Amino acid sequence: MTMQTLIIATILSLLLSGGAGGCRTKNLNVPPRQSQSSSGQKASPVESENQNSGNLKVIAQGFHSTITEPFVAVIRDKDTYAELMKLDPKLPNGDIDFKTNVVVAAFLGQRNTGGYTVEIAQSANGEIRVSETAPGKDVMLPQMITAPFKIVSVPIEGTAPISISTSDAFKQSAQLYRIDKGSFTISGGFAGRTETYPLTGKLQVTRLGNLITVGFAVVGSGTTRERLLRDVATGVITDNSFAISRMSRGSLVDPPTGDLRVTGKFVETNRLTLDLDTGGAIVPDGYQGKGTIEAQMVAAKAN
Repeated sequence: MTMQTLIIATILSLLLSGGAGGCRTKNLNVPPRQSQSSSGQKASPVESENQNSGNLKVIAQGFHSTITEPFVAVIRDKDTYAELMKLDPKLPNGDIDFKTNVVVAAFLGQRNTGGYTVEIAQSANGEIRVSETAPGKDVMLPQMITAPFKIVSVPIEGTAPISISTSDAFKQSAQLYRIDKGSFTISGGFAGRTETYPLTGKLQVTRLGNLITVGFAVVGSGTTRERLLRDVATGVITDNSFAISRMSRGSLVDPPTGDLRVTGKFVETNRLTLDLDTGGAIVPDGYQGKGTIEAQMVAAKAN
């Protein structure tokens, strides 16, 4: 064998073995085959290796959640996250500090093929955008039932409100309620003043198992200053009632004051009542607030 022939044979051998700069196939948005245990159960979902997307840290993502209906959760406490894990026990427990982080979990529901993913991104103004990415028309896809999901943590100071926009794929089971009766009372401060004002606005409600996510767009009227509550929070349902243990108070109450706790109850099939409470004043001359809301369902699906 001549020296030239030997060199050509060596180069071909390296290329075929993938070494010395050999090309690697790129992932064309096709979900990888999940490994299975000897019992036939799918392996745990893919957990991020401390990857960050801007301010968002990916806790888990995958294509085969046992949660098969569209749902978005905004979680501020470990007990509510534990309830989410009951719906999908394969979710990672995670080392989440809920004092400085909020968890946003998005489940797309079932799809008949692979190629679908959940995207969660944060815009420059802080809004969290949750959307579905669908495969292209000419992409070859594995013919399997999938249920894509993604869970991220969002760093936050205190209990600042969370602004979320979702694509239509996540609104299929959302219900819109309009507030027809509501009031809120503030008390405390150096002068010990009291102020009561009516509440108007709407609520967007989504239920999944024993979890409920409520989007608040609440406005106080006839007040000396702007009173708003715009936040999204997930709570736990017990029988026909539910509780959100911690969420933003917005500007319903003057600072300093505690976090807002909400308890709710479904009345008949199309009405909802809520009690709002910040608890007692957390410092001398601080403020506290309490209120009630009654709302009527106006649409089976939110627009």
